[in-house]
Amino acid sequence: MARQKYGLALQHTASWLANPQAMNMDISVRTVVMLAVYELNPFYAGNLALPPAYSGWFDLCNRLAAPSDKPAVEILDIATRFLELQAYLNNYALIDGRPKTCQIIRDALAIDAELDAWERRQNSQNSQGSGASASSIWTVLEERCPPGFFPPDGVFEDSYHVYADHWVARGWNHQRWLRLLTCRSLIEFSDRYPLSCAQVFSSSATANNMAAEQQKILATIRRVARDLLVSIPTHYRHPRLERKHRDYIDKTSGGAGIGVAGVPNLLFRIQVAGSAPGVPRHYTAFARNMLETIFADTGMLQARGLAETLVVDGGGVGGSSNNSKVKQERADTPPGGVLLSSIESLPPSRTASIVVPQPQQPFLAGGQQLLWYQERPEES
Repeated sequence: MARQKYGLALQHTASWLANPQAMNMDISVRTVVMLAVYELNPFYAGNLALPPAYSGWFDLCNRLAAPSDKPAVEILDIATRFLELQAYLNNYALIDGRPKTCQIIRDALAIDAELDAWERRQNSQNSQGSGASASSIWTVLEERCPPGFFPPDGVFEDSYHVYADHWVARGWNHQRWLRLLTCRSLIEFSDRYPLSCAQVFSSSATANNMAAEQQKILATIRRVARDLLVSIPTHYRHPRLERKHRDYIDKTSGGAGIGVAGVPNLLFRIQVAGSAPGVPRHYTAFARNMLETIFADTGMLQARGLAETLVVDGGGVGGSSNNSKVKQERADTPPGGVLLSSIESLPPSRTASIVVPQPQQPFLAGGQQLLWYQERPEES
């Protein structure tokens, strides 16, 4: 079904581009950007090189995008370079301490710095007011309701995001997905290539040691993974969300969710957030439960397959798809001691009347210190 809809989207886009007088430029450019992002998932998952035609898509977007759409094009550019870096890693063996290995680590750090600068840039422009810049439509507002209002398996930590529209919401999730993948690569580098990482970090402007840099990266992972999980109601309506809940999560222009068409990309985002190194166990439990719910709700086999890669137990979290074991040492528990279960054991949605609460002030959740390491098989 996804491939059929994708083919139809390509046909419609080609017809629009062939008749410039009849097309809406803004809609056409946004469509091209989204199709290009859709192309990235299989190339990342399959460790494939991007096709030559991809550069033409990007050039078209870069030339025709309106100022308010430029942040999305910037994300597309960063994503392209990240995939090129991953393609190199999948085709060439690196040796700890060699100059090329140090350069690869620097390249990954540069990508992470660009993603951080992108986020700071949007926040800076947003804080200047709606008339300061065309990019101020990229405002993200997080609101939170008191515990117990939302079903705990439908809304993460009783919080939700409000965006200008779904185009902006999807752009932010692409940025979060890339940030998590980049940070995960940096954590893997520190484990696999300690000598190279020590050289790179000791020569950086901040002169942080490797342990301090790793803790900084883990803190970023926890923050970004949380943002991604909080964003889910904007893209997918959990079956247990009722009208009184939708009055809040539908504050994004156009309402929450754009239907089945927006779910396939979301599946990969949820899996990455739940399997990221160092995330608390309740992050992984929520992500797995959400993927199982989407499978039960839509029948998408991809959701079930991705859910099976997320393992939740008393010792930590880990992905079973990459033959590696991720361990955590921490003392945290899900908020309020709530343990999430699979969709099969969920009770029916509550029907009792609830006083509609007032959203609390936007907040940033603090992270707890944790120790993380990953055991990997020896390189062949």
